Amino acid sequence: MEKDSSQNQRNLRRLLMSVQASYGRLNLLIAICDNRRYRDELIGSYEKELTAKGTSCHRVRIDRQQPSLKQCLKDLVSQEPVLMSVGKPAIVTVLGTDELLGIRLNELKSAQEQFFFSAQWTREGLRDFKFPIVIWLTPEIATSLSQQAPDFWSWRGGVFEFSQSISVPINFSSATYELSNQVESAQENFTNANPVDLQKQIDNLLSQDPDSPLLASLYNSLADAYVNNIQYNQAEYAYRKALDLYERQLGERHPNVATIINNLAFKKF
Repeated sequence: MEKDSSQNQRNLRRLLMSVQASYGRLNLLIAICDNRRYRDELIGSYEKELTAKGTSCHRVRIDRQQPSLKQCLKDLVSQEPVLMSVGKPAIVTVLGTDELLGIRLNELKSAQEQFFFSAQWTREGLRDFKFPIVIWLTPEIATSLSQQAPDFWSWRGGVFEFSQSISVPINFSSATYELSNQVESAQENFTNANPVDLQKQIDNLLSQDPDSPLLASLYNSLADAYVNNIQYNQAEYAYRKALDLYERQLGERHPNVATIINNLAFKKF
């Protein structure tokens, strides 16, 4: 727990420094956390510190009906013109990506797919926003975003991962629990991805950012894809790569480590 807390504090300081170093210009900062309550505590912490230093802090939520980052930022700027004021430090925190379902229902694309598509093809349209943007994602959505919107992902100014100890009780409402189950079911779309495409994504990420916290999640997705293709030797290798990365990044007692060990045991490699 002490290791997790120390790493979280370092990442929070890194995030604050990145925000303060990019006032007056666009900077896409990716924050990753799979615990909503802890995420909100972190946001409150950095907003309190930045506000005390004269920074204008704003939050915006991705619209489920129109899941476009560019559109939600345009709507926010129209309501808060101070964001475009020269010389006034400002930051925008983007929430709601974890509420976008991956289930298509009666639509050609799911809300998640629409968000990824919009991010990939509207990157240039974000240049007008002269302020740092912190986009909060879950590990799964971060992995999917890097796969489906690689051009947008390449613009990131930093990735900051936060994890909460499993010893801390988390109370989910029934609605949140149901939504979580729907999102987890939606991740099957990515599990069924082509292993070749996933390996290319891993290779690209290794060449650009060999210390990326997303590599472990990508290796886990690659292993799942190999299992679906009945390529068990390759799956075992990918699971063990994910396990090694998770242990080094998060510690041996993190729930992600337990999940990988369970996968290895359950599939009897």
